[in-house]
Amino acid sequence: MRKVKPLMRLRSIFFVFIVLVFLIPLSSNPQISAADIDENMESTVFILMYQGNQPVTRGSGFVVASNIVVTNHHVIDGVDQGLIPTIVLDQNTIITGTVIWSSADKDLAIIQTDQPLNRPVVKFTRDSDVKVADKSLAMGFPASADISDFTDNIENMLTVKVTDGIISAKVKTNKGVGIYQHSSAINGGNSGGPLFSEYGTVIGINFAGATSIHSIVDGNGNPVSIESNANDIYFAIRSDELLVELDALGIPYQVVPRQVISSSTSGGTSNLLLIVLVGIAILLSAGALILAFTKKGKVVVQNVSKRILPQHPKPVTPGGVNAYTPVQNQYIGQGQDVLVSPTVGTKPYLIGISGEYVGQKIPIQQPITIGRSATSSQLVINAPDVSSKHCVISYDQTQGTFILIDLNSTNGTYLETGQRIPPQVQTFLRANQKFYLASTKQMFELRLED
Repeated sequence: MRKVKPLMRLRSIFFVFIVLVFLIPLSSNPQISAADIDENMESTVFILMYQGNQPVTRGSGFVVASNIVVTNHHVIDGVDQGLIPTIVLDQNTIITGTVIWSSADKDLAIIQTDQPLNRPVVKFTRDSDVKVADKSLAMGFPASADISDFTDNIENMLTVKVTDGIISAKVKTNKGVGIYQHSSAINGGNSGGPLFSEYGTVIGINFAGATSIHSIVDGNGNPVSIESNANDIYFAIRSDELLVELDALGIPYQVVPRQVISSSTSGGTSNLLLIVLVGIAILLSAGALILAFTKKGKVVVQNVSKRILPQHPKPVTPGGVNAYTPVQNQYIGQGQDVLVSPTVGTKPYLIGISGEYVGQKIPIQQPITIGRSATSSQLVINAPDVSSKHCVISYDQTQGTFILIDLNSTNGTYLETGQRIPPQVQTFLRANQKFYLASTKQMFELRLED
């Protein structure tokens, strides 16, 4: 193998440092994925109010617990007169419920269903982590979308519609309720539906759109006022107004802080930091180049590189190491070690122990995403407690280890011992270890075989 001179390696490090300084701001703002959108759409439900056997009014809502749905007060208005709220999941599944709390001032209501909904549960982001000009997504079932010769059928009526926009302002109602003005288009039927952040968390509950009044003249010359929806002016109740009520009722929920503040929205501090980093990189690179072209400088660079760069390690043969080698820091912040076998020359497999893939041997030739969504998972499990993108398993040939990552699943990924692994953190496993998704009904074993 051709050796790389220390000087060339040091130059390479400086070059990579400069590239990273410029790339970090461009990649620092993750957006909601297609799988997250699919899961959020599953969390958004159609609400129909019945009087006897006749549907009377409709609206939207979203799932916050296995049998808890949130919507607007004006959607369920009429329960005192005998109207019954129902959740329509599909053409053959209608689940009745009971209003356990509502507030006309906040225009919020909480429905407890008579049976579990088997739908994903939403996560929330508090108002303090929402900024004006943040992107937003509105989901629901607008009635206007059904009024067409092309879409007038039940299947289309039960299809979640998605619109995007931004948070235009933070304002309050005349009752002092905190609301957002936003531009994600909503219509009659969207009431009670969720307003999501660009990270896929609920930040508001849609409830109204602004109207404008225009005056025209009729055929007799008389002025006539026409009321219509104002463009791009819609309103959602801030999630904080709901969370305090969930706390009072003892209903659990998950809050996700603002994940990343991009350089484009963090103002002068971020820009100043970027300028400082670029300046340091340029000065270091210039210094290295000056040293590289002087006789004395070459000696200095070589001596420094010997101290700061890793030296070529001696090759290790399988017979020269212990049977197991500890792998560090597979749990960020917990400092635990997992013993892994550095077996060489064997092929990694995923073996189904229970569930749909019981008895099947699946080769791990590349990372395998496991989940319920056929569009975003390579290994699809049709189980309601499995998330759209639940977890991913891969094999590191150089280390001889399996790597398991939970993808922020709702019901968790667990080791055979029952220990839940933390989300978005690499967990290193060895051959013959088992793990399961949500419950032991979906269990797999990791193996190395010839």
